[in-house]
Amino acid sequence: MPLRRPALPLVALLIAPLALSFGPAGAAPAGIDQNGLVGCGAVMAIQTGSVISATRLTEAGAKDLAPFGAKALARSRTPGAKQAARALSAATIPSNLAAANAWCAVHPVTTHAQPFAPQTFTGTGNTRIRISTRAPAIAHIVMANPAPQFFSVEAQDARGQRTDLLANTRTAYDGFRPINLLQTAVTTRLVVDASGEWRIDVSPLSSAPTGTQGHGDQVLLLSGTPTSMTIDGNDTGGFFAVDAYGSHTQELADSLDPVHSSVRLSPLANHVIVVRAEGDWRAQPT
Repeated sequence: MPLRRPALPLVALLIAPLALSFGPAGAAPAGIDQNGLVGCGAVMAIQTGSVISATRLTEAGAKDLAPFGAKALARSRTPGAKQAARALSAATIPSNLAAANAWCAVHPVTTHAQPFAPQTFTGTGNTRIRISTRAPAIAHIVMANPAPQFFSVEAQDARGQRTDLLANTRTAYDGFRPINLLQTAVTTRLVVDASGEWRIDVSPLSSAPTGTQGHGDQVLLLSGTPTSMTIDGNDTGGFFAVDAYGSHTQELADSLDPVHSSVRLSPLANHVIVVRAEGDWRAQPT
C-alpha cells in the first residue's frame, strides 16, 4: 500500500488554459510569501464553504477565516496584497471575495509550464534518472513486478532532497504521477529502487487526459470552469486522495475509508485533478 503523503503547503499549477497575467514580460511571480499562502487559504476555504483548505494553517473556526486571512495578507509585502486584505476582511460569502480572489489568482506558487520533448526511460534494478525539464509534467510509471518485491520511485531536487514519493509498492504498478507542480520543490532526478524491469515516460502536463473515472493513480485535465465535483472511490478501503489544482491547490479527499461525496471547487483550483488510489474511482466535475 502506498505511504500516506506528507502534508503539503498550498501550491499552484500554471498551465496554458489558465491564461493568467504575470506582469512585465509575462514572467511568472518568483513565489508567494507565507502570509500570502495563509490569506489565499482563507479565500479558498470561504469559496468552498469549508475549512478543508485552511485546517493545516489555523485552528480558527469558519467564522474567523476572513479576518484571520486578511491579517495575514496585510503583513505581505507583495504588491496589491493590502488591497486584497481589505476585501477579504469584509468578506463573508464567496461573492464578496472578488478582489482577494483576483490577487491570489495572479500570485501563485508555481513553475511556469513550458513545452519540452517527452522522455522515455527503461531499465532493470536500481537507477538514477536525470530529468531534462523543470516544467510541470506527468510521469507514467510501469513496473510489472511479477514477484512481491519492493519497488519505489522517488523524485529529488538538485541537492538530493526528496520532492515527492511517486511510487512505493510491493505489487505491480501502472500509474500516472505529477512532477514539478511545486515551485519550491523542483525535481531534477528520479531515483528508482527495483529488482525487475521498469519503464517511465515523462511528458508535458498538457498531455494529461481528460476524463471522469479511472483506476489507480492518475492526473487529469479539467475542461471549462467546474464549480463542484462528485467523488466516489476507495470501496476496498485502501489509500485514496484527490487534489485539485489551478493557481493554488485544494484537497478534495484524503481517506483510508470509502469516499462518496460532493465538494465545491474553488475557482483557484479547478483545472487539474491529481488522484492517488489503489482501485477504481470516479471524479465527476459539474
